[in-house]
Amino acid sequence: MTTALPIVDTDTHIIDPPDIWVDRMSRATWGDEIPHVAWSDQHGREMWFVGGEPLFAAWASAMRGGVPGMDAGPGRQEEVHPSCYDATARVEGMDANGIAVEVLYPNLGLTGDVVPGRSRDLALEIIRVRNDWQLEWISVAPERFIPLACVPYWDVDAAVAEIERCAEAGHAGVIMTAAPELHGQPVFGHPHWDPMWSAIQAADLPVSFHIATGDPMANFPPERVEVEGAATSMARGSCLTFTDNAKYMINLMFSGVLPKYPGLKFITVESGISWIPFALEAADYMFTKAKGWQENPEFEMLPSEYFRRQVWANYWFEKIEDHHIERIGADRILFETDFPHPCCLVGDEIDRTIGHTLDGQPQEVRERILWRNAAELFNRTDLLEAAAQQ
Repeated sequence: MTTALPIVDTDTHIIDPPDIWVDRMSRATWGDEIPHVAWSDQHGREMWFVGGEPLFAAWASAMRGGVPGMDAGPGRQEEVHPSCYDATARVEGMDANGIAVEVLYPNLGLTGDVVPGRSRDLALEIIRVRNDWQLEWISVAPERFIPLACVPYWDVDAAVAEIERCAEAGHAGVIMTAAPELHGQPVFGHPHWDPMWSAIQAADLPVSFHIATGDPMANFPPERVEVEGAATSMARGSCLTFTDNAKYMINLMFSGVLPKYPGLKFITVESGISWIPFALEAADYMFTKAKGWQENPEFEMLPSEYFRRQVWANYWFEKIEDHHIERIGADRILFETDFPHPCCLVGDEIDRTIGHTLDGQPQEVRERILWRNAAELFNRTDLLEAAAQQ
């Protein structure tokens, strides 16, 4: 690697290994409802099952060997590169790729309220177990990872309890849906959410809105896959999923949450940044035309000013231009690889992409984007102290 700066990769995924829940959930309590991986003749691959129902392909978002690809992904675990699910192998891969620290996201919809036809108690236990397991997983090299906790957003009291528990345990942020209204919950500006926002603000944990937390399958209808082909449909649907986050961030700007909770910090993850300048300009123009402060007097600034104060965003393949820095702020942009998903950067691509996308940016901007912003956002004082000593 030729980049002289450390890299904090702010969007990576653990492809959940099969033993997470079967080794940690009570068989006497949950029986076959415990999520487990088994071969499915129907699908011709290993699948995640709850009860007798196959829900997700177990390895669809993993690298086959050491190469990501826009295909159906490996069918069996033995085809998967170990760095996708094994912490020791992951650290070795990070060293080879020049990554100092990774922010970790889950890979399964099982960590949301999507266990069809099952109790909320089961969904909550699935989340609690995975949050604990993630801290076990990083124990091989805790200084190399930033663990995030999933939140049971469908139950505010349970969410508050889990936020407080995970903050105490060592998680550095929380993950939840950016579109609760698509999951039968109130919109974010509703007072329903106040206890949760208060708990997150008190714990000083950033809230991550990763793509595909709304209704991602709406972007992959079978009729389009049949016409376009699987890989092309994956590419098209992924682009739509990126733009979904733009819609959710506009909802957040107008929700009143940002002025009401000035200490909250949000991250729009894996959705890029080039849409942000237009979204900010449009939000300010339309809010001013509507005189939105008359109905919402808590707005003492424009929507874009709240966004720039409290929202961060990461990128991985876009060319960073001066207007991005001017409109978003050099202190609000993060770098990611999306490892090990099909569109991720890996190996020499990382160095080449950083060289291309940050070409022409001054050293202090490169430093901010590649590691310092993330270190400050996630309160990684060890990174900041190490840099100060150099």
